Amino acid sequence: MSTYVIADDLSGAAEAAAVLAGLDAGIAQNAQAGSVSLELISSGHTAPPALPALAGPATATVVDSGNRHLTAPEAAARMRLLLAARPAGSDVFLKFDSLLRGNLDAELAAALETGPVAFCPALPHLGRTVRNGVLEIKGTPLHLSTLWQAEPTEPGHSLAAHLPDTSPAVVPLGTVRGGELAGVLSGLASEGQLAVCDAETEDDLDMIAAAALSQGVVLAGASSLAAALRRSRVTPSNVSPASLPYVKDCPVLFILGTASPSLRAQLAELELTGIPVHRVQPADIPSFDPGCEGPTAIVVEGAVDPSRSDAIVKSLAELARRSQAGRHLVLSGGETARAVLDALGISTLHPIAQAHPGAVVSVTGDGRLVATRPGSFGDRHSLTQILTTMQALVATKPGKVSL
Repeated sequence: MSTYVIADDLSGAAEAAAVLAGLDAGIAQNAQAGSVSLELISSGHTAPPALPALAGPATATVVDSGNRHLTAPEAAARMRLLLAARPAGSDVFLKFDSLLRGNLDAELAAALETGPVAFCPALPHLGRTVRNGVLEIKGTPLHLSTLWQAEPTEPGHSLAAHLPDTSPAVVPLGTVRGGELAGVLSGLASEGQLAVCDAETEDDLDMIAAAALSQGVVLAGASSLAAALRRSRVTPSNVSPASLPYVKDCPVLFILGTASPSLRAQLAELELTGIPVHRVQPADIPSFDPGCEGPTAIVVEGAVDPSRSDAIVKSLAELARRSQAGRHLVLSGGETARAVLDALGISTLHPIAQAHPGAVVSVTGDGRLVATRPGSFGDRHSLTQILTTMQALVATKPGKVSL
């Protein structure tokens, strides 16, 4: 059984691809290289996306729809088009941001037009849980946290507040754990309602995945729910060792376009490895030249006005195009990552490693490594862990294989 994933941004798509490939922290421990394909749909707003070739032997095809920053009607139209391209007989998973950013309401409403959907954005390993239909971050409701500080709007007080057009019905934790979840999901499906499920643990997500699959309900949520979907489909007998692809030996360029407050400590750790870090003001990005061909990091300095974030991301993408010179890439923040890869004409990635949960290292067809990570992920060692993982992949120097 293959899985077809539609994700609304690149870092989320990479997360989903990594868990569906069975990549734990480390280098290609359980995945067959090339078994998961990550396709980047054209991000143009006016024309329909060019759909990837979805048929083939892949365990999973993960599509980055580019929907995060479209208008709601555009995102809904693209979701309908991508769902219509679902490979026959495949499971469908809809990957959304665990902090509820993006066009959730419009996209889930479009998905409900094609059949029942169960939604749960819980990410237990980061302390992101759902209780009584409210997303909490280590016990603090999202709307009382600071994790939407770079967004132009305020978060809703509940999942239902983010989903007014889907007729959501909260499935409480007692029901998730009570043995009757499949019947409850079936009843909500018959009424055309979106099931919004509580979850605090990976076991809760496993029960949601199993119940949804038994009733033909499409799963939607964060990467932890994708992992539960994989666990429900994979047994030890069909997990094969990895065959790593060819990887070039070249330096690394970090392009960091995140407003995460944890980034300062991560950069300090990176500088201890000897990699120069260039802190650039937004106005200076168009003319900035890192001035070297070795490993280097470029980060936007200072607070970013959300109203100017699109322009800054475009400037960073152009800077990457000027400066990358065949380097491996580390890209933090899904919007930044997608803009950079679009600028470089990279449209397909194959995940082969995970430096830490959410920090996914993929390879391009020409042997270049691309690491992506959501801006809100990782402790102070995140960037150095990514660097170490990429260096190990280069040092391995495996023989070239066909992807």
